[in-house]
Amino acid sequence: MANGDHPKYDVFCVEDRGRNKDGFWTKIGGAWPTKDEQGLTIQLQALPLDGRLVLLPYKPPKNGNGDHTAE
Repeated sequence: MANGDHPKYDVFCVEDRGRNKDGFWTKIGGAWPTKDEQGLTIQLQALPLDGRLVLLPYKPPKNGNGDHTAE
């Protein structure tokens, strides 16, 4: 999206599970500023069934296959 540029934000679904107070984080998409920069266009690769959505500043993948983890 956005001319092939990386997103400004990564989109994560965060599910709170039992004793893990940090939750279970799954990256499900990205968000780019709209042309007028008054909002965001969000592109999801999966729809969350539970939990909350969290947008964090984009971080390049730590390895060659596109995977990385949220802090």
